[in-house]
Amino acid sequence: MIKVLALFPLLLIWPQDSSAEQPLHPDIAAALDWSLPENECVQPKMVARSSNIVDGDGSREITDVDNYTIRRYEKKQKRWQKCVNRYKKSLMEDFTKLKDSAQHGLTQDQANAILGKLALIQSVYLTEDALPPEPSPDEDANAGDHDTTPDQTASP
Repeated sequence: MIKVLALFPLLLIWPQDSSAEQPLHPDIAAALDWSLPENECVQPKMVARSSNIVDGDGSREITDVDNYTIRRYEKKQKRWQKCVNRYKKSLMEDFTKLKDSAQHGLTQDQANAILGKLALIQSVYLTEDALPPEPSPDEDANAGDHDTTPDQTASP
């Protein structure tokens, strides 16, 4: 018993490698590898022919669309809306999974990466057609300029 008690202090001062990387939890790895799924919903377009006829009011263009074409368009529009709703529902499921991955402990870089993905999901979810916002040409040209560290951007 005394031998065991004598070894106990040695265990307390035993050198441990504190710089060793902790294994990455599978939920965190999945959250970091997540990418926005492609939205395969295609919004229907109204097919119409126009005639160049002058009516009594003086308007020169009359759209000639029959009821059958309008009903077909309305059905396609409903199918598209259901598809968008299913896509948004899957985005919210992904949002929840990404958010729940934080319970396993994150580094600051991991948290920033996951927060960026959560912001992307939110921006897509809030659009009517559930399409990601198009980057402006200025953002594309300045994409490489954001690699500065906070020390370089601080003013003296």
